Amino acid sequence: MLIDPFEGTFEDIDQYARKIRTAFLNMFPKYKEQFHVRSFFEEIVDFLGGSIKVEENPEPYEIAGGSLFVQPDRSFVVYLSPLTSPLRDNFTIAHELGHYFIHLPSKFEKTLVFARDGSSLVEKQANRFAGAFLIPRDELILKKEEFQNNKYLIADYFGTSIPALEYRRRELGI
Repeated sequence: MLIDPFEGTFEDIDQYARKIRTAFLNMFPKYKEQFHVRSFFEEIVDFLGGSIKVEENPEPYEIAGGSLFVQPDRSFVVYLSPLTSPLRDNFTIAHELGHYFIHLPSKFEKTLVFARDGSSLVEKQANRFAGAFLIPRDELILKKEEFQNNKYLIADYFGTSIPALEYRRRELGI
């Protein structure tokens, strides 16, 4: 099945990611006080009926990231590469959740597989969702000031890699 791109703009994706993040922070309020990205993702994925697994024998498309397998009942597995860092994995999980929230058709009969396919619009949209979910614009502006623009402290706060933080800053012009 060919996956259709999200019909909104990148700003729409940012707003949608922010709305979903806020809803889950309200659902799991302990993360408002002590934010731990991986635990937050694990709770979200579990709540949605999914799981996160490390793919022991990754396909070539999974080496640098991961993939998402979704069943018709909407249960799913996010597969992570055994070769990537925990910070990279955080982005991968957010990316795959992006596919789940913005690209999943309302009905489908066979397992859907979302795998990295280069720089298609669908992949760019999932990347944008991941960036917005992990590093919300307003919070980034606050943390940039609080941490005196120290990219290491900012990336640590958001649980992301330096390249992910720098990419997000470039796309927002911050």
